[in-house]
Amino acid sequence: MQHEKAIQLAHTSSGPERVRDLTCKWRGQHGSVLELSTDGNVVTGTFTTFEGVFRHHVADVSGIVIGDLVSLSALWHISGAITSWSGEVVGQGEHARLKLMWRLIAQMSEPVEPKSYWLTSFGGAEDFTLQGENFDPYELGGEAGHAP
Repeated sequence: MQHEKAIQLAHTSSGPERVRDLTCKWRGQHGSVLELSTDGNVVTGTFTTFEGVFRHHVADVSGIVIGDLVSLSALWHISGAITSWSGEVVGQGEHARLKLMWRLIAQMSEPVEPKSYWLTSFGGAEDFTLQGENFDPYELGGEAGHAP
């Protein structure tokens, strides 16, 4: 199986030599914003949406970073949904990027047949770029879905 090969490769490598400091604001390609703080390998912060029905809503984020690997989760109190991201940091310094896969799963309002469970699950990928200290997520301009 593919995941077993990946785990075996990870065990044969020298392992994570450093913990990435992700403390900064990161903007996704669709305008969303991750504002993160790192304490050792523990990551906390917020995620602000830019598109969709819940535009500009904020969720608390928590997770871990080990070497270049990142895992984050957020609970959306407004909808009872959970988003999880996992991926890696690519690049160094001001050229660093977070390349993350995400999965959102929402509570079903009533029990349904098992074949319908995936109707409330969505996923995708997003690349986040490092932003400067004076970055304002609401100065992106344009309409939802049209971030510069």
